[in-house]
Amino acid sequence: MIRGDERARDAFLRALPAIRAATDVAPDVRAIHAHTASELVRVGTMSQLRADLERWSDELSRCRRGAVLLDYQGQTAPHLWAHIQEGVLAEAGALLDRPDLVRIARDSALAFIGPLVERGFDLPTVQPYGVASAVYSLEKLLTVTGEGRFADLAARSREWFDGRNPARRPVYDRDAGRVYDGIDDGVLNEHSGAESNIVGAQALLADVIAAAPALLPTLDESFHELLSSTLS
Repeated sequence: MIRGDERARDAFLRALPAIRAATDVAPDVRAIHAHTASELVRVGTMSQLRADLERWSDELSRCRRGAVLLDYQGQTAPHLWAHIQEGVLAEAGALLDRPDLVRIARDSALAFIGPLVERGFDLPTVQPYGVASAVYSLEKLLTVTGEGRFADLAARSREWFDGRNPARRPVYDRDAGRVYDGIDDGVLNEHSGAESNIVGAQALLADVIAAAPALLPTLDESFHELLSSTLS
């Protein structure tokens, strides 16, 4: 929709009434709704979603245990996989001129994500999507707050892919161009699924952009032209 695809707009408008009518939506799902609204309001595509964004953001901010944003009420601690509430609230807070939302996002990131980063994501199971979610939130907080600590935390999060993890092995095999499926109880899972490679590329986007020109000779002509125009 941001790029003007009418097919995406039509599909979204068909789904929107059901999204608005839904109650008891889990925060990790509602975060996707709020993120979508933020992007569309930000670029001016659907300014009418501003009220929805405010309502959904307040909904997310209420689901907390202490300072930490949760994925559902009654949860002891959030799961890392697809947990993006901190980044979504930071972005929404900046867009809506709601410093209270930014504060909630900041406090949760420092209470939940920060300690995990410092310990190298030492949970029993950590998948690339979980680390990519942390990187997303930390980079959004850096953009919104300008605090250098979030740049440091984001950089250290990305180091998980290069061996700063309980397995002490790279999750991203740079020679093979492959992202493995994560770490279970300190052991690298050497399967490599589509999700892991997609979210790994998102978390390591600067590396992907830097490497792309070297890959151009290996691509077919149509994709070569598309990638060249995108990078230029």
